[in-house]
Amino acid sequence: MDNGLTVWSAEFENGVIWQDMQHRELVQAIHKLYKAIASRQPEEVVQKIVAFLYDYTKNHFEMEEKYMEEFQYPDTMIHVQQHRDFIAMLDNFEKERIDSKTLANLSLCFDLNEWTLSHIKNEDQKFAKYLIDEGGA
Repeated sequence: MDNGLTVWSAEFENGVIWQDMQHRELVQAIHKLYKAIASRQPEEVVQKIVAFLYDYTKNHFEMEEKYMEEFQYPDTMIHVQQHRDFIAMLDNFEKERIDSKTLANLSLCFDLNEWTLSHIKNEDQKFAKYLIDEGGA
């Protein structure tokens, strides 16, 4: 099913294996959420995917931020703020999702997907290059 969401591809990989695996999992979860909403799955199914996204994202960000601290990544503050912005986006998504119709929810999924892939392709790839250069990957 072509849902219009950008799909994971090699262009998003950055050479840090744990990061690539986690990023792929996050993108897949967003696609799963989109499909659940589009097919009008029961609320408990959608809520389970949203809960997974929250937990997985939180753990992923914590791991990245520990590496940033350990290897003294110079753009840590900017990167961490972007992580906080994404969590706020997830919070907003959940508030909007509950009050919105299906089409609006699908649009919110699109926004989550695009933000995630843009962040991976830009900020996370810069961080990965730094990490590799510093011997952390």
